[in-house]
Amino acid sequence: NHTMSTAGANLNQTTPSIWMLLAIAQSLCWLFGLPHICRMYWDSLFGSLSIEQASVRLVWCTNLGIIIGYNLLMLPIYYSQHPFFEQFNIQKDRPWPWLDTRETVRCDFWALTTRSFKLTAFNIFVVVPILILAKVYFLDPILLACHIISLNP
Repeated sequence: NHTMSTAGANLNQTTPSIWMLLAIAQSLCWLFGLPHICRMYWDSLFGSLSIEQASVRLVWCTNLGIIIGYNLLMLPIYYSQHPFFEQFNIQKDRPWPWLDTRETVRCDFWALTTRSFKLTAFNIFVVVPILILAKVYFLDPILLACHIISLNP
């Protein structure tokens, strides 16, 4: 009888890893790279929106597009239960949590899913706009000043 125990396991990442560095790099790309790349299409994409409104809308659309696209891609993979994909199930002796016969497992899964959805929505619709506005109002002027100084030694 194989059971996975999380007792004593650290469920929060506190030490740096390659994945943390990847997440930081991705965040920096969202904040700095994406708006810069989209500048040439800015007017056709955002019309008369302010830089703040356009930046927030750009990141919202990108994040939501990736989340929705990824889930639409994964839905038929999980639903079909194809053996090729099932071989990658970590808990091979157990069904997927939403298919488990035990109601407590299913309820715990849907409670965690709901919590994850709420946390993701909070991050996308509250935290990200705050970070974008902080970047636009505080960091962009500093970077612009540094660029002007570097052009005029």
